[in-house]
Amino acid sequence: YRVPSIVMSGGTDLRLLPREPRRRRAIARVLEHASRVVVFSRELSEHACRLGAPRGQVDVVHRGVDRDCFCHADRAAARSACGIPRDAVVILWAGRLEAVKNPALLLHAAGHWQRVWGDVLRVIVVGDGPLWNNLVHLRSQLGLQNAVHFAGSLTQPQLALYYAAADRTVLTSRSEGIPNVLLESIACGTPFVATDVCGVAEIATPGIDRLVPAGDAQALADAVIQSVRSVPAGPRTFVPPDLAGMADQFDTVLSRVVPPV
Repeated sequence: YRVPSIVMSGGTDLRLLPREPRRRRAIARVLEHASRVVVFSRELSEHACRLGAPRGQVDVVHRGVDRDCFCHADRAAARSACGIPRDAVVILWAGRLEAVKNPALLLHAAGHWQRVWGDVLRVIVVGDGPLWNNLVHLRSQLGLQNAVHFAGSLTQPQLALYYAAADRTVLTSRSEGIPNVLLESIACGTPFVATDVCGVAEIATPGIDRLVPAGDAQALADAVIQSVRSVPAGPRTFVPPDLAGMADQFDTVLSRVVPPV
C-alpha cells in the first residue's frame, strides 16, 4: 500500500515460528520491509536482527505497569487482607498453569523450603490452567497440603496485595519474554527469583533479584532460601515505566515513521 508500517512482536514469531523454513522466509520479508520493528526486550531485538531487520530500525519498548494498582504497600496490612500470618515466609508464584510456565518446579522446590521453614511457609500459587489437577495431586504426593495454597484467578488489585504480602516472587518458566509478573513484582517492591531464560536477565538487579538455571529445583530452592535470608542491596538498575511512560515510548517510535506536523 506504499504507506509506513510498524511491525510489533512479543516473541513467538521471532523465537519459535522461524524454526519452520517457509515461515522464517515470510517473517524475514516482513522484517526487511517494515519501517520500524517494535519488540519488548533487547533479547528479542537480537532475534529480529538475525532474521533480517535492519538494526537501526528496531525499537525496544518496555511494557508499562499500572502504578495506581501495582505499587509499594504495607506488608503487614497486605498480609492481614490476604489472611496470611504476619510471621509467615511467603513465596508467590503467578501465571497460567501450563507446561511452559513449569509450575511443578515450584512444588518440588517447596519441598526443600518446607524442611527449612516448616509450618511458617506459605507458597501462594495464583492462576488457572490445564495443569491445575496435576498440581493438586503433586502437592499431595509431596506432602505440601499445609504449605502450598492455590488461590486461583485474581483481580489485579487482589494480585497486587499478594505481591505486597510476599517475601519473594518466583518465576519458573522454561521460556519467557519480559514477564508482566516480574514487572508488577518490581513495581510493588518485592524482589524475585527467576529462571534465567530469554529476556528475564534484562530486568534483574544484582543484589536484589536472583537468576537460576531453568528446570533445576535444587538451584531454585537454594536461591530462594538465600534471598529470603539476605537484605536486598543497592538501588534497582531497572524499573518498569508506568502506562503513560510506555505510551511515550510508542509516540517516539511513531514520530520516527511519521514526523509530527
